[in-house]
Amino acid sequence: MSYNGSILRLVATDTHRLAVREVSKSGLGSDISSVVPEKALRAIKALPLSDDTEVELNFGSGRVGVDAGSAKVITALLQGTYPNWERVVPAETSRSWSLEVDQLNSKVKRAMIVAKDSASRLRFKGTDETLLIAARSEEKGDAKEELSMISRNGDVEIAFNGKYVLEALTPISGPGVRIEMTEAAKPAIFRPADEDKHYFCVVMPMSLM
Repeated sequence: MSYNGSILRLVATDTHRLAVREVSKSGLGSDISSVVPEKALRAIKALPLSDDTEVELNFGSGRVGVDAGSAKVITALLQGTYPNWERVVPAETSRSWSLEVDQLNSKVKRAMIVAKDSASRLRFKGTDETLLIAARSEEKGDAKEELSMISRNGDVEIAFNGKYVLEALTPISGPGVRIEMTEAAKPAIFRPADEDKHYFCVVMPMSLM
């Protein structure tokens, strides 16, 4: 979590994926750079707050306090420097798929019924303007889902953990998502298709097997 006087940036990673959310707002307070532990974030997320509730963050003495009036959380911050997350984000991509979020979400959920037996692995194959999503289970058989897309050099096959795909789509409020890639072994970037630059998620691919 960092703030420079105009942009609040939140970054989280679990080595398999990395999500970045930025909020442009001046006058929030002093510049900060802190690492908040996962358990504390889960506790904050669980606070019974409405979307329009104002929340105050207070940093000091290696701690952060979250004050929402009727609910408060105080936690110790993690010591040390956060990893250089920017080097994980591909500087350039040569391929992209643009899809409707709702359609991709529903197709992935259906394929995940089968993929749960194979580490949630889903194969995504782009051909012309069509994306094929496939999963295989020795017990349940095969699952195949197709949907239309707008492709830029998108004839490529890549595998992702379906759970990570669903979670990457969740913060996107607009109707479209753009998946940017280079090749099957390189990480992909999920971002809103409407050029919203305030959120993106980098997802590492799985082996195609």
